[in-house]
Amino acid sequence: MVAADPVGLDLVASLRGPAKRDRVELFQRSVLAKRLEMLKEFVPGLARVAVLRNPASRPMPPSGKRRTRLRKLGLALQALDVREPNDFEAAFAAAVQGNAQALVALDDGLTIAYRTRIVALAAGSRLPAIYGLREFPDDGGLVSYGQASSTCFGAPPPTWTRF
Repeated sequence: MVAADPVGLDLVASLRGPAKRDRVELFQRSVLAKRLEMLKEFVPGLARVAVLRNPASRPMPPSGKRRTRLRKLGLALQALDVREPNDFEAAFAAAVQGNAQALVALDDGLTIAYRTRIVALAAGSRLPAIYGLREFPDDGGLVSYGQASSTCFGAPPPTWTRF
C-alpha cells in the first residue's frame, strides 16, 4: 500500500524500527517503479518523466537502487516539488520547460485534495500521467496504478485503471 502517513491511517503502530519503515519504503519504490514501467509502455520513446511530489510528505526513493532501475528503463526523472496549492502551476511550467514527456503524481494529501486541478494541468501541458488512486482517472486522468480508492488502504492489492 502507498500512504503518506501510515501511522495516522492506523496501518502501523509506529515507524520505529527498520523492519516496518523498510517494508513501507520497499512497497513505495516497487509501485513507483511499476508506474514508470507502465508509462514507458504507453509513451513511445519516453526518456524524461516529471514526478509531482510533496517533499514534506515523502522524499524520492533512495538514489542507488532507483538509478539502477531507471538506467534499465532508460528514464531520467525531474522532481516537481509542490508544498501548497499555489505551487502547481509553476511545477507544470517547469515540467514543460524541462521537456518532460510524461508525469507521475505521487500520492499525498495535497495531490489528492487537488486532483482535479492536477488532471487539468497535466492535460493542458499535454503530459500523459499516471496516478496512484482510481479517483484521478475518475476525474479525467489517463491511468492509475495503486489502491482502488483513497478510502481502502489495506486489503486489496494494487490495481490499474485506464480511461
